[in-house]
Amino acid sequence: MKILFVSESLPYPLDRGGYIRSSHLLRQLAARHEITLLSLQQSPISEQGVRFYRRFCRKVICLPKSPPSPLRKTLCLLQGLLENHPPYPLNKNFS
Repeated sequence: MKILFVSESLPYPLDRGGYIRSSHLLRQLAARHEITLLSLQQSPISEQGVRFYRRFCRKVICLPKSPPSPLRKTLCLLQGLLENHPPYPLNKNFS
């Protein structure tokens, strides 16, 4: 079976729980299926990470992702305040 695995960022280096989980999941799926990893990258693409995933994924595709605009950040923060929850997405994009 051919599987497209889409990730918000290249799960590398394996220093976070989500990255480790994705890596193990991809490795297990690749044992029986043809995997294409598609990831969005806001920062420079990690060539070491791409080489790591090419060992067991048929294709590794990294597409550039632009940082959120100031308007988008403001709207997410306001939505979080109005709905009484943390801003989404709560990640490094808001630093």
